Amino acid sequence: MYIRDVLVFCYFLWLSHVSGVKNITQGVSRHLRSLTYPDGSGMGIFFALGVPLDIPNKSVLFSLYFEANYALPGDLNSTYYLEDPYLQKRSLDRRLAYDVLVNKLTSFGYSGENCLLKMICEVANYPLTSNGVLGDVLQILFT
Repeated sequence: MYIRDVLVFCYFLWLSHVSGVKNITQGVSRHLRSLTYPDGSGMGIFFALGVPLDIPNKSVLFSLYFEANYALPGDLNSTYYLEDPYLQKRSLDRRLAYDVLVNKLTSFGYSGENCLLKMICEVANYPLTSNGVLGDVLQILFT
């Protein structure tokens, strides 16, 4: 088995010498790949959360949507995204989450701050322990 492998290797070595190929990269060229996109390209992420409402004889979903779009670099030498405002750390804390929730509830026509305070009290009194990952996130957020 070993002798056969050595003979096959020697045969291919002899073939490369006979064919006149001195350098294996001779005659081979390819375009170097890089991570650039056409000008104006973008990328986005979309997240939707739908919660069914319990209304007899009706199929109703309460839905919230989140969409984020980002421009992609079109030039290899671009330093646009390396400047300070883009490299600063963003922090997500409860105050920011509460402000977003109050604004969303207010836009739906509810009293945002009062609804938020009621949610905090109700989650503290009735834990969301058996509601999966979403219940755990809400439990952390409101307690």
